[in-house]
Amino acid sequence: MPEAENDGRFRVETFLNGQLVETMDMVGPGANIGGAVDSVRVGEIGPDGRVGHWSSIPLSSP
Repeated sequence: MPEAENDGRFRVETFLNGQLVETMDMVGPGANIGGAVDSVRVGEIGPDGRVGHWSSIPLSSP
C-alpha cells in the first residue's frame, strides 16, 4: 500500500555537540532556530503520526 502524502507537518530537532537541545513540530517550510545549536535535523510527519525521511542540516558559525 503506498504511503499517504505529507500534509506539511515536520518535526525539527536541534543539537549542540551531538546532544538534543529542543524538539518542535512545525507546519510549513519555515522554522526559527534560536539559541546555541550547531546542527538541526528535520523529518516529515505522516498522516499516521510517524516521523521519517530525516535530513540533517549543519549550521554555520556566526
